Amino acid sequence: MSSAVARQRIEVRTSDEIKNLISEAALHSGLDLTSFILNAVVPAAREVIEAKERVKLSQEDLKAIGDLLENPPQPTPALLGAAVAARNWKKSNVAAAAKRDPDRKAAQRKEVRLRKR
Repeated sequence: MSSAVARQRIEVRTSDEIKNLISEAALHSGLDLTSFILNAVVPAAREVIEAKERVKLSQEDLKAIGDLLENPPQPTPALLGAAVAARNWKKSNVAAAAKRDPDRKAAQRKEVRLRKR
């Protein structure tokens, strides 16, 4: 567990029976009630979060992804338009940098490098 200073408080309402059960288990474990509860709850919380964030793919999903990687579809008009827009954006930023840059040759070299890409 983290060695950070504990500043937050969590309150739990339960029956006397459950509190006694948890207290006895903590005692047998050699832990105070808070440590016992946190030792049980924190790993469970991490597991729930990791399971939710983990991507699970079926064999069919994996095959579909493999097929797409081996045989990618043709680019759509929207994708081609985005590529052109990105290229134009780079060019306009280089031109703007050249205007601000007192060493215009350096800016021009940047522009030439970008054109070659």
